[in-house]
Amino acid sequence: MASAPSRGQDRWSVTLQDLRALRERSRAFEAVAATTTGEVWAVGAVTRYDEWRPLVVRWEGAVWRHEPMPTFAGEVHLSDIAARSADDAWAVGYREVYQPTNGRVRLHTVVIRWDGASWERMT
Repeated sequence: MASAPSRGQDRWSVTLQDLRALRERSRAFEAVAATTTGEVWAVGAVTRYDEWRPLVVRWEGAVWRHEPMPTFAGEVHLSDIAARSADDAWAVGYREVYQPTNGRVRLHTVVIRWDGASWERMT
């Protein structure tokens, strides 16, 4: 992962951090957003128990921190994020829901919002 430049710096730096504590097999990051105060968010998905689950990590100046997500039915992929401030970030993506009656998968839009303390489902 990369870390955002600190105040007075004009470049990004590489930060090696072990994300195995997430206990997932695969991780895929799709998008990154930063606030003017130096918080950086990265979103994507991880596999857990052979299903994709949403993944959000946050850089607060020293380490990347995994943020807990709301519960969703089906597999969830987060594909983009916008961060306006430390207490206002939005992430979007989709969830796949298997329909046993016809064997198809339906896609549903996912929108979540960070309020400074936790992520909340908006859809």
